Amino acid sequence: MSNRLVHRVGRSSQATPAAVDKSLSASHTKNLTPPRGSNLTGLKSRIRLTDLVTLIDEYSLASAQLKYGADLKNILDQHPLIEAQWILQLYPGLDALDEAQLQSQYHITEIDMESLGRFILWLSDKACHFSQRRKEIIFRQAVLIYRVACFSKGLFLQRPKPSHFGRTYYEGISVQNVHRSLRQAMLGNCWEYDLVSAVVAWKLGFAKRYAAHSGKTDLSRRHAGMRW
Repeated sequence: MSNRLVHRVGRSSQATPAAVDKSLSASHTKNLTPPRGSNLTGLKSRIRLTDLVTLIDEYSLASAQLKYGADLKNILDQHPLIEAQWILQLYPGLDALDEAQLQSQYHITEIDMESLGRFILWLSDKACHFSQRRKEIIFRQAVLIYRVACFSKGLFLQRPKPSHFGRTYYEGISVQNVHRSLRQAMLGNCWEYDLVSAVVAWKLGFAKRYAAHSGKTDLSRRHAGMRW
């Protein structure tokens, strides 16, 4: 499944050099004196943007609506070579991975492209239950997921970030940290489980199996010797 992405990124990246997709541009900046970073101290310099700065964000909802009008379908259709450059910036070193390495470094999710595309159009035009700030965040995430999945023929890559406590998180945008409405759109026709309720059901099922194995009919914690 993942060789779709490896093959396409590798083929496209050989034909064109990696380029930086400049979504934001600033015309003027002013350096702050404290602190001033260097390679000796390991600190990073800070800058303060003045009122003369003009930010151009091509992937904000407002910019997309201004550029494409009510029909935002064109924002989802990007040239394959441009997308390859952008994918390599988003996933550095991806073109050097074979399928086994890709599967070991990323968790891959299949995306329902039709469902996600309709969600983006609905969000930009008819969604009215989100604040403007929330709508902008969801729109950015949805477009990013759509572009990656469109290029990779329905696949979205997530780099796992294991926790010391046993849980698995992800770097950047993932199925785990997006808004519930976007999660439903990108996964399409899937089941949703309430893990809070599932924990209780799992414990009851475990208790029944324990009772059947031990021959006890009283499932109380005192008799079973279980900690719930």
